[in-house]
Amino acid sequence: MDPYGGRRFSDTGSPVSTGNGFDNLCLMTPDEVAELFRVSKASVYRWAERGLLPVVKMGRTVRFNAETVRKALECGVSEKAGR
Repeated sequence: MDPYGGRRFSDTGSPVSTGNGFDNLCLMTPDEVAELFRVSKASVYRWAERGLLPVVKMGRTVRFNAETVRKALECGVSEKAGR
């Protein structure tokens, strides 16, 4: 997993702005989320399907907002909450 969330940094260590308004948006793959939570990828997709983890869809590609994932990790994701 990329510890910098795909962001680019200058020689001084500051994030480089792309000027597109998405500088703070870090996206994670289902595999990365599964690894972070130590669950199967199927569980991650199930949580997304039940609305427990909101997704960002780009065509057929599914990604998760890293900030939302971090909050879910702190609060816990409950399968029962989505039922």
